[in-house]
Parts: sequence; C-alpha cells; structure tokens
Amino acid sequence: MKKTFITASKIFILLGALSMYAMQIGVLLPLRFALRGESGTDIGGGFVLACILFSGLFGIIGLILAIVAGVRQEAPATVFSMVLKFMMIPFFILNFLFWVFLFLGTLNPFLIVATPFVVLIGGFLTYLVVLMTSLPDVIFTLIELRLYKGCPKKLFVLGIVFSFFFVLDVVGAVILHIAYKKAERYRFIPGNEFRQNI
Repeated sequence: MKKTFITASKIFILLGALSMYAMQIGVLLPLRFALRGESGTDIGGGFVLACILFSGLFGIIGLILAIVAGVRQEAPATVFSMVLKFMMIPFFILNFLFWVFLFLGTLNPFLIVATPFVVLIGGFLTYLVVLMTSLPDVIFTLIELRLYKGCPKKLFVLGIVFSFFFVLDVVGAVILHIAYKKAERYRFIPGNEFRQNI
C-alpha cells in the first residue's frame, strides 16, 4: 500500500517542527546581543513571527494531507510519528525554560500585570505545537478506524486521547504504533473487513 500522502503530511509536519526550532534561535539571538550590551536586540522579532507563520502553514498543509491519506486508505506512518515526537523533546525543554525565564522576568512589581499574559501565551503556543504534531495522526486514525470492523480499538482510543496531552503525546504516538501493529494480525482472519495491506 502506498504512503504518498501520509509521507508528504509527515514531511510538512517535520518542516513545521524545524520552523519552531528556528524560532527559538530567533528568540535567543536578540538575548545574546542584549547580554553582551550590543545593539541589534530587534533582529529576531520579524524572524520569529515568520517562523511561527510558516510553522502554522506547514501544520495546516500536513493536516490536510493526512485527511487525504486517510480517505485514500494509505498505510500509517507511525514510525515517522514516533521519531518526530522524540525529536521534539529538546524543543519542548528549551521552550519550557524560555517561558519560565520570561515568567520570572514579569515578577517585577512593574511588570506583574503581564504575568497572566505570559502564562497564557506560553501555554497556548506550546499546545499548538503539540496539536501540530498530533492532529494529523489523530484525524488519519479516526478515518482509518471506520475500515476496521471487529478490531479491538482500546489501544487506538488510548493513543488518540494521549495525543492531546502534553508529554503524554509521545506515549500516544508509541501506543498508536503498537495498535496498528496489533491490528495487522487480524487482516487474514475470515469475517474481518481489514485491508490486505496496512
């Protein structure tokens, strides 16, 4: 079974993830100048915004391609999903540290009013990255599950639920991979309406 659209979806999600890594460079570059007492602290703003926009665009394209792949009954690309999730772990660590330092910076009595906004914006942007890397797999799996009559779906459901939670999304990707591997065993049993190639 071909994996044309699902592979293209993963490539766009990977590009979105790399854009988020580039965004962190754009955030850290002005800090480097500021810490050294040099000018040029306004360099990163446009770059950061461009990275966020490109990441969002790549995420939307990846989601659309995942929907097309599900409708075309392509094989899942769960190994790629797991690699992508593990690849994003350093991003989330750096992202967490960045928002913690920004939060601590707003504890100044003159900036205390900005603290809730920093927490909300940081949480929202971080969760968008989780969704960007999870949603294509979730949509693809939901479309695919219609085809699996008689298949135990507990692992699929657990993997989908975990995909919506920060940190657990990595576990969710592993669970979905295991679920697809277990579902493969059913494909030759008479009476089950499984595709011959998963």
